Amino acid sequence: MTFQITNKAGIPFNIRIVEKGMRYGLKDCLLCKGNEPLVEFYDARYRFWEYGQFVSRYYLHTLLEDKSILQRGLCLYGGEPEWNIDDKTISVIMIYLEMYANYYEWEIKGEPNG
Repeated sequence: MTFQITNKAGIPFNIRIVEKGMRYGLKDCLLCKGNEPLVEFYDARYRFWEYGQFVSRYYLHTLLEDKSILQRGLCLYGGEPEWNIDDKTISVIMIYLEMYANYYEWEIKGEPNG
C-alpha cells in the first residue's frame, strides 16, 4: 500500500506501508516477518527504486504513539534539510495511518519484525 504526499518545501514523498509477508529493503532482500507494519518514506524525485530514493523507515506504532510530531513535524534524515515533514503534512499522514490501523483493526503492540 503506497500513497504520495508533498511537504511544505514542495518535495514529493512516496509513503509505503510494508505488511507481514511483503519484501522490503535494498533490492527487496528482507522479508517482513513480524505482525507490525512498517512505514517507509521515499523521495519521489529520485527514481533509484520503484518508489524513489529510500529515506527512512519506522514501525507503524512508533508514528502513531508519538503525538508530539503533530506539533513539531518529523525529521526523516538529519543530513538532508529537504527530508523533513512539516507539522501540517505529518497531520495528513497521521490521519491516513490511523485510518489504515482502524480499518485493519491493527492494535499497537510493538511486536518486532524479524
